[in-house]
Amino acid sequence: AVVMALVLYSFYLITLLCAFSNAQNCESIGTLLPCGYNETKYNDTIYPNLVVSSIEDSSKYVSPLRQLIDTQCSPQTLHFGCAAVFPSCTTGRGPCRTLCERVADECSKVLIQEGLNVLLLTQILQCNSYRTDNCVDLLPINSTPPTEPSMSPSPSPTPGIAPQNSNNS
Repeated sequence: AVVMALVLYSFYLITLLCAFSNAQNCESIGTLLPCGYNETKYNDTIYPNLVVSSIEDSSKYVSPLRQLIDTQCSPQTLHFGCAAVFPSCTTGRGPCRTLCERVADECSKVLIQEGLNVLLLTQILQCNSYRTDNCVDLLPINSTPPTEPSMSPSPSPTPGIAPQNSNNS
């Protein structure tokens, strides 16, 4: 009985250690980017995520993302940038492949012409690395993300979340 108890206790400790070593942390985005839209605005993000491993790592993407957003090449740019670099701590969902493809397509000419930090932007525009389900999808036409963090929310359904399917791509 003592041996069995020691085996179970050892298994419990190993499980706890594995859980803590793979743990994700929530951190405040602060004023880096105004993420979310309508009633789904958020200020906490989760690390590590698909693109970055820490808040310090994510900060290098802020300036190139802001420059790309300022070009107004796509109404989806801020939504995509937040989902890719600052996914919500609540859901932990990254961007859908369709959202990435839309931004990449609509902003391709700007990336070439504007002299933006193309290296960093193309790293997050690797659309094949994103999921096709259980992810942040395109915003509906009538719902756009805020350009300033102080914009007041307006009621709407929870758009921009792709349904969860049984297959992961």
